[in-house]
Amino acid sequence: MRVSKELMAVARLEGIVVPLLLFCGACTALNSTPPAGGHGGGGASGAGGAAGLGGAGAGLGGRAATGGISGSGGRAGAAGGSVAAGGHGGTPELLDASSRDARDAGTDSPQVAMTSPRLIAPLSTATVTSQRPTLRWALAAGTDGAHVQICRDRACSVEVTSFDANGASGAPSANLPAGVLFWRAFGRSASVTASQSSPTWEMTVGTRSASVNTSWGTTLDVNGDGYADIIVGADGTSGTTGRAYLYLGGAAGLASSPSTTLTGPDGANGLFGVSVASAGDVNGDGYADVIIGAYAVGSETGRAYLYLGSAAGLSSSPTTTLIGADGTGGFFGYSVASAGDVNGDGYADVIVGADQAGSLTGRAYLYLGRATGLSSSPAATLTGPDGTGGLFGLSVASAGDVNGDGYADVMIGASDVSNNAGRAYLYAGSAAGLPSSPTASFTGPDGGGAHFGGSVASAGDINGDGYADIVIGAPNANRAYLYLGAAAGPSTSATTTLIGPDGTGGLFGGSVAGAGDVNGDGYADVVIGAYAVSSNTGRAYFFPGGAAGLATSPTVVVTGIDGTGGNFGDSVASAGDVNGDGYADVIIGAATVSSNTGRAYLYGGSAAGLSFSPTSALTGPAGASGQFGLSVASAAEVNGPLVRRCISLRPCKRPHEPNILSPQVAASNLSRRRAAFLAPPRPSTYGRRGPVRARPAHQRRGRRPVLARLASGSLTRRVIFTSDLQANPTVHGALGPRCPRSTKPR
Repeated sequence: MRVSKELMAVARLEGIVVPLLLFCGACTALNSTPPAGGHGGGGASGAGGAAGLGGAGAGLGGRAATGGISGSGGRAGAAGGSVAAGGHGGTPELLDASSRDARDAGTDSPQVAMTSPRLIAPLSTATVTSQRPTLRWALAAGTDGAHVQICRDRACSVEVTSFDANGASGAPSANLPAGVLFWRAFGRSASVTASQSSPTWEMTVGTRSASVNTSWGTTLDVNGDGYADIIVGADGTSGTTGRAYLYLGGAAGLASSPSTTLTGPDGANGLFGVSVASAGDVNGDGYADVIIGAYAVGSETGRAYLYLGSAAGLSSSPTTTLIGADGTGGFFGYSVASAGDVNGDGYADVIVGADQAGSLTGRAYLYLGRATGLSSSPAATLTGPDGTGGLFGLSVASAGDVNGDGYADVMIGASDVSNNAGRAYLYAGSAAGLPSSPTASFTGPDGGGAHFGGSVASAGDINGDGYADIVIGAPNANRAYLYLGAAAGPSTSATTTLIGPDGTGGLFGGSVAGAGDVNGDGYADVVIGAYAVSSNTGRAYFFPGGAAGLATSPTVVVTGIDGTGGNFGDSVASAGDVNGDGYADVIIGAATVSSNTGRAYLYGGSAAGLSFSPTSALTGPAGASGQFGLSVASAAEVNGPLVRRCISLRPCKRPHEPNILSPQVAASNLSRRRAAFLAPPRPSTYGRRGPVRARPAHQRRGRRPVLARLASGSLTRRVIFTSDLQANPTVHGALGPRCPRSTKPR
C-alpha cells in the first residue's frame, strides 16, 4: 500500500489537511493505466485516465466530470473527461442500491469530509420545463464542483443517473424519465468527493422539453415520499375558530382520513383556513411547507401561519406567525400563496394579501424564506396602485417564471378597480426581489362590474414554450382569460378568452387554477370553477393545453353531485399526482354541502384526461357549519374563496330576488347567525367571502357590506357585491328591507 504525497497535497483544502488513505488494488503508482473493467468500461478515462488519475483504484478520477453520465457501466474520468466506452447515449439506466454500490465501490472515488453544496434551483417540489434540467447550487468553501445524483426515491436507493460538474451548475447529458424525481449533491475539490450530501430535493419532470430551461410552481409533498398531498380549509369549525386538514397521497391514492388536523391558534372567530396553500420549501430542507390564513383574528387585523413539512409529516404547531401590519380591519391573510423563489436564493418565499388595508386600497406582503424558516417581517410591501376601493390583494399567486429569467414572479388581483371592472398586476422577481411598482398591469376587458382579478393563478406552461402562463377570472362577466408568458414578459392582451358554457349567473371564473399536466402530454392544463351554476349546484370545467395554446372549449365538465346549494367549485386546484401514476389530479371544494358540512372531491388524471367522476370524496370531519372545502390546495395556491355569505340574526335575501335564494342555517347558536346564499345572483352581482367597511355615500357603488354582532361581541362580516342595486336608495348602507337592521355596516 502506498499513500501519495501528491494526493495529500490535493486534499489540503483551505488550509485544512484532510487525511487520505488510498488503497491501490490494481495499480502501484498514480499514473497507472486503468485495466479493463475499471470505471469507464475499459474506455478512456478522460483527463485523469491514462495520464495518471483515472484508473480503477487509481485515486481521484473515478467519478464522472462535467457532463459525464453513467451508462451501461461507462463512467467519465477526471475534470473535463468524456463518457467512456459503453457510456450514456440515451435514457439513463436505473441502478438499485446494490448495483450502484458495486459500481462505486472502487477506491478510485475517495470520499472525504467537506461541506456539501447548498441547493438553489429548481426549488424542491417545483416542476421543471426541460427533461435535462439545469441544476444549480452554491459551492461551499474549499470546493470547486459537485457530484450530483438523480434518483427515483428520496433515499436514492434507485439511482437514475449521476454526473460530476465543475462550478455551481450542471445538467444531465440525457433526458430524464417523466415523473417525480429526487436529486442531491456532494461537494468536490480537485476530484475529491465529499462523503456528506446536501438535503435531497424533489422535482417533477414532464414528458417533453421546452426550449427555455426553467421551473415553476410547487407540489405539496410534506413528507417527501414523492406523492402529492392535499390541504383542505374549513374556517367555520369550532365556533369559526377554523381548521385545516392534511390528507396524504400514496400509491393507493388519497387517504380518506386526515393525517394532521390544524386548529386556529387564536381561538374563536379567527376564520383560520379561509385560505390555504403550499408554501413551497421555505427553509431548503427538501420538504414542502404550508401557509394558512386567518383574516379575522385580532378584530380583523389578520394573521397567517407557516407549518413546516418533514419526513415525519406536517408540524402540528406553526413555526412562524405573520401578523397584519395594517391594524384592525386590514384583513391580512384573506389570501395566501407561495411566491416561488423571487430572488433566486434557493428558498421559497410567501405572499399574503390584505385587501381591506388603507381604506380598501389593499396591500400584499412578501416574506422571504431562509435556512431558519420564513422571515416574520415582510421584505416588500406592495400597495394597490389605483388607490382606495380597489381591493388590491383580494387574490394573490405565484405567476411562475413568466419571462424565463430564473426568478419567480407574482400576480396580485384587485377586483374593484375602475367601478369594479378590476385589474391584476404582475411583479417580476429578480436578484433584488420584487419591485415596488408593478411590472405589468392587466385591465378587465369587460368594463364595470366584471370583477376581473377576483381570482388569479399560474396556469403553468400551457403551450410548452418554457414560459409560465397566467389565468385571471372575471366571474361577473362569466369569463376567464389566459395570458402567455414570453421573454419580454406576458402580453397585457389576453391570448385566450374562456366563456362560461352555462350562461350568465354561473359565476364562471370565481375560482381558477392551473391543473398541472392532467393527460400527460407535456402541456399544462387549466380548471375553472363556477359555483353558482344550476341553483348553486356548481360546476368545474377542464381546458387542456397544447402546442397551439389553451382549448377554448372544455373537454370535461364535472357537476356537483350533491345537488342544489352545494356550491361545488367554490375552490379548485391542481392536486399534483397523488397516486404516482404520472398524471396530475384535480381537487374541487363544495363548502356548503349538507348544512355547510362541506366536501372536497378528487378527480384523477389519465391519458384520456380528467375523470368525469370523483375518485375520492372527502367530507368535513367537524360536521355542520364547518364549511370544509372552502379552500383547497396541493400543487397550486388557493386564495380567499369567492363565496357568498350574509351574516345576520336570521336568513336574509337580496332585494328584488325573493325566489332564487335558498338560505341554509346551521344548528349551532353561532351558525344560526350565518346564512349562506346558495343560489346564483343576477348577472351583474357577484359575491365573495370577506368583509369590507362601509364607504362614504358617494362611494357606495357595487358593494353592500353586511355584518352582525355575534354572541361573543366580535364582528364578523361578509361581502356581497350588488352593483345592480345602487340605484335603489333603500339598499344604501344595508342589504335592503329583507335583512334585519342589525346587519347595517359600521
